[in-house]
Parts: sequence; structure tokens; C-alpha cells
Amino acid sequence: MRKLIITTPDGMYIEGVNATRNYYYFELDNIIELANRKSESLTRNFIIYYDNKVILEETLTVNDNLKEQIKNKMKKNSKDSIKYLNEIKENIKFTTELKEFLIKYDEQLGINTKKPFPFSLDIYKMKKIFDYVYESTGKHIYLELNNIIKTLDGLYNYLLVEANLNEKRFHEFMNNEKDFQKVCDYIPTKLMSIDAHRIDTTYPALNEYHKMQDALFKELPFYMSFNECMQLQNRFIEDIYNEYHNKMFNNKTVESTEVLQQEVIIPVINQYHENIKNTLKKFNHYNTGG
Repeated sequence: MRKLIITTPDGMYIEGVNATRNYYYFELDNIIELANRKSESLTRNFIIYYDNKVILEETLTVNDNLKEQIKNKMKKNSKDSIKYLNEIKENIKFTTELKEFLIKYDEQLGINTKKPFPFSLDIYKMKKIFDYVYESTGKHIYLELNNIIKTLDGLYNYLLVEANLNEKRFHEFMNNEKDFQKVCDYIPTKLMSIDAHRIDTTYPALNEYHKMQDALFKELPFYMSFNECMQLQNRFIEDIYNEYHNKMFNNKTVESTEVLQQEVIIPVINQYHENIKNTLKKFNHYNTGG
């Protein structure tokens, strides 16, 4: 979770200021710049959260002294928040690329309207993700920014749907050092891999898959219901996707259809086919009185 969040949910209209955003402290400069384009004096309501607690809620004039106003009030209400701001200033260099990444991330994933809950990470974790991505994309990070956010969103959905993580378990996963390292490996690896959607068009064409299907739907239904066989088929497809994502978490790229076939899909097919054959042997053994 982000430790420090600045919101400005209402007040006088300033073009370019989003009432639903969770702003970073460095973005106050941009808000001031936008307000200075108007000749009139503008005020906005600012609510600041630190460690999930409101430490400031006040209507302030948006001018060149805004940051100083906010900092003084934060210092009065929460010295820990000022200490945190100073630590960030010492430890993080906010390059133009990093700022663009953080803003784009928050606009699409950290926003309060993100369902079922915002994908909100502390600034240090976001910096670590950025460093991993920047290492793999370098000067092309601007070109890849939309793909990076799309990959983060895909990871978010995967953890919620396939890994079945609720909000509490999601943040526990992100706060676990070992698991978060997997996330850092996942993003650049996914960017260098073919899309997971290729799975649906690849496995049905494989001979290994057809052989497994014959055993699953032509032989196994003699001993199990068709619904049970369909459940097995659905688990099989889920496991292909899980294996694909496991590759990403372990920093192993799937850069071509051939790699997708040989290192992701076929091993899962062989495992399921072997399990089905063993199940058939057990039923045959039982029916023959062996």
C-alpha cells in the first residue's frame, strides 16, 4: 500500500486536475503550474493520507507556496510523514521517465475507481519495478509505457482470478520479499514474451493434445461422468496458463510459438495424458478383478 497519498476531491476548477486521482507529492508542482495559468486565485480541498490515516484535510490556495503550506501542516500533524518525505527525497531520484511511469500507473491502476480495489504499491516498490523495466527497455520506455501498464494490469487480474487472492492476500503477496521479487522478474520477462492469448490458438493444433483428448473423451467417460471429464479439461487449460505465468515469475521468457509449445504446453499435456492413462489402468485393473 502507498504510505503517502494526496487527493484533491473538490474545489475550484483547474483544468487538468483529476478529482479521482491519488497524487504523488512531486505532482504538486504540476498542479501549481496548471493553477498559475489562470489570473484569478484558485482554491482546492486537499486531503492527505499517511499510513492510511488522514493527516490533513483543508482548503488551500493553489499558488507557488502550496508545497510549503502542505509541508508545514504535515509537520504539525504528523512528523513521521515529513520524515518519510525526506527519506524519499534522499533515496529516490525522480527522473522524467520515473515520473511518467508513476503517473501513468496511478491513472490506470492506482485510481480509486479501480475494481475490485486499487493496485496500490508503495513508492519504493514502484521504483524497484521501474528499475527492472528500465533495464530491459532503456530509452524505449516511453514507447513501451502502455505495454508496461497493460502487463501490470494483466498480472493484477491473474493474481486475483487465477491465484484467487483477495485484497488482504494480494497485499500480503506484494509485501512478501520473495514474492515481490517474482513480480519484478515477471514484468520485463512478460514484455519480452509472446502474449498469453497465443495459448488458445496453439494447443488445439498439437498432435499430443489430440491423443490426450481421445483418452479423456473417448475412453475415460466409460468410467467417469462427462461433467467430470469436462472439469478435468478445464483444469488442464488453467494449468497451461499457470505454467506460462510461472515462467514469467521465474524470469524465463517465452519468446516464440515453438518455446510456448515445447516448454509450456506439451509438458502439461504429457502430465495430464499420463495421469489419464494411469487412471484408466486402475479402472481396468478393478473391472478385471486384478
